[in-house]
Amino acid sequence: MGDANGGSGTYVYGVAPAGSPLALAGRGLADQPVYAVETARLRAIASAAPAGLVEATRENLGAHLRVVREAREAGTVVPFRFGLVMPDDEAVRAELLTANADALEAVLAELDGRWEMTVRALYDEDALLREAVDGRRDVARLREEVRRLPEDAGYFARIRLGEAVAAAIGALRERDAGLVVDRLAPLAVDVRTARDQPERVAVKASFLVDEDRLGEFDAALEALATELAPRIRFKAVGPLPAHSFADVSLTAGSVA
Repeated sequence: MGDANGGSGTYVYGVAPAGSPLALAGRGLADQPVYAVETARLRAIASAAPAGLVEATRENLGAHLRVVREAREAGTVVPFRFGLVMPDDEAVRAELLTANADALEAVLAELDGRWEMTVRALYDEDALLREAVDGRRDVARLREEVRRLPEDAGYFARIRLGEAVAAAIGALRERDAGLVVDRLAPLAVDVRTARDQPERVAVKASFLVDEDRLGEFDAALEALATELAPRIRFKAVGPLPAHSFADVSLTAGSVA
């Protein structure tokens, strides 16, 4: 196959096994046709790169995710992060597919038949604060102390109260995050938890789930949501291509 992008650079969405079916009828970034760049072992899902810098606009991100989703619905795919542009199709073959064939095939084997489910557990903020205060004697005692003191005399007591409330909320988040992950992890083959989430998020985690266990995972999540409502509500997205689990160390000269 020659260079199908006309010399503008090749944008790569992900990689699938050689001979696997691909949804190539769609359009990618800048409404460019999607095509396959192939070697004997692998197929890259690609399109001509837009001219200039590939910006992470809503339109471009949506096009990237749509192509990856369509590819995953047709078969196993290693999805790449947004923004991978290579000089041309031959660079894709030599520097990406051939140079990294073993690593890419190992990840394809790991992702085969599996989807990503992303779960966020969100607090009702009033309920979270109420439990942090009412559930800890030290916090309740400090709150009463602050209420009794004149405003100009309670400065340091208010600082101690704020620190105690923050510590209580942190303990609650750690407990609830552990509960959510422990309940859902047995239904997944791998779990990734996100760090540095807002205080109102108990946990955000991605689960790699076998396709034949998606229904079981959904049922467990629904039961957990019922158990923890209304203090915690859940937002789940998926099944998705396994972006969080597409771990591959590529050789120099290629990017993912």
